[in-house]
Amino acid sequence: MTVPDPKPFARELLIAQLAVQRASLATKLTSDNQPSSTAAHTPISPFRHHPHPQQDRASSQTTSLAHRSLAKADTSPVTVADYAAQALLVAAVHAAFPRDAVLGEEDADALRADPALAARGGQYAVSLALLEDGKEVLGVLGCPNLMPGVGGRVQERVCDRDGMGVMLAAVKGQGASWRPMGRGGLLPATRIDRGRGNAPVELRDVHFVDSSNSPATLTGKVRELAEITGALYPAPTELYSSHMRYAAMALGGREFVQLRWPKPGKGPWSIWDHAGSQLIYAESGAGKVTDLAGNPINFTTGEKLSKSWGLITADETIHGKILA
Repeated sequence: MTVPDPKPFARELLIAQLAVQRASLATKLTSDNQPSSTAAHTPISPFRHHPHPQQDRASSQTTSLAHRSLAKADTSPVTVADYAAQALLVAAVHAAFPRDAVLGEEDADALRADPALAARGGQYAVSLALLEDGKEVLGVLGCPNLMPGVGGRVQERVCDRDGMGVMLAAVKGQGASWRPMGRGGLLPATRIDRGRGNAPVELRDVHFVDSSNSPATLTGKVRELAEITGALYPAPTELYSSHMRYAAMALGGREFVQLRWPKPGKGPWSIWDHAGSQLIYAESGAGKVTDLAGNPINFTTGEKLSKSWGLITADETIHGKILA
């Protein structure tokens, strides 16, 4: 009897999910043990070049908010949590795929102090992505403070204080799923299906996912679009973490839209803020992600997405209308 081959990237997906769960647990335990009520946000992201697609392929990233202000690059709990998460992810990738190259943000840049970030708390993410020839093929997103069964809404301050949060995952062409995270093996997953093939979304029903205090984007463009379409503004969903905005999009309705218009002199975006999560959103059903010119996001340029200006994340039935 012939045994059918497993789905493509089955092993990579399993290892990535276990690694992200372990790293998420590390950040959760570190942050939950801190008495301070402030938070800091430090992206960590490995990106990988692979001249041999079957041998060298990976990009992982971690974006973490810990309950401690990040004032300097020292051994504060935030720094420990960020480096610990990255170390766990990189170790898992290297152990299973020793020829894979991994780039983490903590390898490329010193930790940055940011008062705007330090003033925030709530949602953060640990992310691991696999790219081949500059294209996302796998993405895993750990959301340690996201409550299971969020009912389509992700809110900054509504956090899972008792559990380990939620994990989202996707493989190209295989759909997306979510599962609660725990301290042991992987818990059962639920497929994410936002209703591809259903009635098209109307512009007046658009639900914006935004970060109105972002130092890098012109959020006034979101207000202008809301005024034109008759959609609600301020944005009903406000999240600072880039990856958490993608999670909100994937778990929300088809009317959820994200528009990111760079401020003059800002950008390009960093790969560790987008790789993997864009795939999860697209695989969740009818999701489309492009730059402001309507082109797919180009992941071939290393740390910075220098060939992609701005961002539109929207259901495929209204993406073109928003772009116009």
